[in-house]
Amino acid sequence: MDDNNQLTYSAAINIHVPGGIAGLEVDVSSPVLSMLGISKLDLFNDSDVIEGISFADLGLSCQTEIQYKKECVFDITSLVPIILLLGPDPGSEHVFDVKVTDLAGQVTEQPLTFTTPALVRVDQTDLWKNTASLTISNQFADAGSVVLEYRIKGESAWNAASVSGPNDDGSRTALISPTWTAGTNEAGLTIHSVDPKTGIFARKSYEYRLLADGATVASGEFTPKNNNGDVIPNAGMESWSTKSMKKMFFGSANVPYPNAYMTSSGTDKLCTQATYPGMVGDYCAQLAAKYAVIAFAAGNLYTGDFVMDGTVGYAQFGQPYTYSARPAALKLKYAAEIGEINRVKNDPPVSTGIDKGRIFVCIVEWSDRHAVQSGTSVDKTTFWDPETVSSLNEGKIIGYGSAYITESHTGSMKDLELPIVYYEKTDTPPTGNYTLVISTATSYLGDYLTGCDANKLWVDDFEWVY
Repeated sequence: MDDNNQLTYSAAINIHVPGGIAGLEVDVSSPVLSMLGISKLDLFNDSDVIEGISFADLGLSCQTEIQYKKECVFDITSLVPIILLLGPDPGSEHVFDVKVTDLAGQVTEQPLTFTTPALVRVDQTDLWKNTASLTISNQFADAGSVVLEYRIKGESAWNAASVSGPNDDGSRTALISPTWTAGTNEAGLTIHSVDPKTGIFARKSYEYRLLADGATVASGEFTPKNNNGDVIPNAGMESWSTKSMKKMFFGSANVPYPNAYMTSSGTDKLCTQATYPGMVGDYCAQLAAKYAVIAFAAGNLYTGDFVMDGTVGYAQFGQPYTYSARPAALKLKYAAEIGEINRVKNDPPVSTGIDKGRIFVCIVEWSDRHAVQSGTSVDKTTFWDPETVSSLNEGKIIGYGSAYITESHTGSMKDLELPIVYYEKTDTPPTGNYTLVISTATSYLGDYLTGCDANKLWVDDFEWVY
């Protein structure tokens, strides 16, 4: 509306009735107009909206002007401003349901909905950048200070959005952004951690309050669009298959794996379908280390593929994955039996002590899978660890989460959460050929063919935390 309380656009529809108009009624659903007694308009039979206000006063055609005509204009451009003058709730809807009947008795219905301006309007949310843009009504154009605060629904502490303006129309713009903290990991690489209680994340609803000159003038809630987050394929380990894989010296074996997305390297014993108390659903994955005459192999499960070339195997890490939202962590359930290193080969950095299990997740931007060589010989130049490098020949490691299992946990599975830190605070999710790595292993030195041959790890129910 302009300064004279007039609409700046036309609120009119053209009505065409080839058979001739035999009835024109409008059901009005408006909290404020109902207080005036306006709930139905009968333009075919009546001349007044209510006593004292005629249709002609509002520029509306009625009675003989429309009766049996083949076309007319329903124009409420002068009626709609009355709604705002009556002080409706910000963001409330006011519906005019137009019903036209022709001489053959056919009825056509078309609703017109008008929404009063909200004091705060959510314009855009981005669940990867973890931002939201909101518009604050020009009703507070003359306020000395305007503050917008927000929080996850149910939290106690408020966060302040960045407010700019006034804009040309008197409104202000509020930007919600996450808080990042820079640091270094043990390898001395710069990492960035995001506070998931700031900014906008998937699977959460938010509360806001608007303060003008120190007084709370509005409050409300909003949920970001496309808020479901992302699912990791068959992360519950419910669907299993087998694939034929060459053995180290001769023949082949049917190696089990939970789906085409995750695989295991080596023999058919390193990763198997299992059950364990505390799992979710009917099955989980059991990883078991093995020693077979000439070589030790860690139990393992990872996103990628495995191929044998003679007596040498290649664990190929990486799968394509589409992100709609930035995860703050990876969560799973696990149980473990952890012992001391009793098999040593290939000059590992550690050859005694506890053989820790290892689980990590990486968000990557890779052109190809990264292959690690194992088998009768290893190639240490192919080894990699997301905690010590931020990129490989295949591309960047955008972020990672990592955990070492240092002691046994048996009896019932427990939750494990891997907070994700980021090497890069990218504005958009990765779109490379391969964008996700999840790796689980019974032995953190498994690449060296070193570890404890009695270690076991059970894993289940991988999911993102936002």
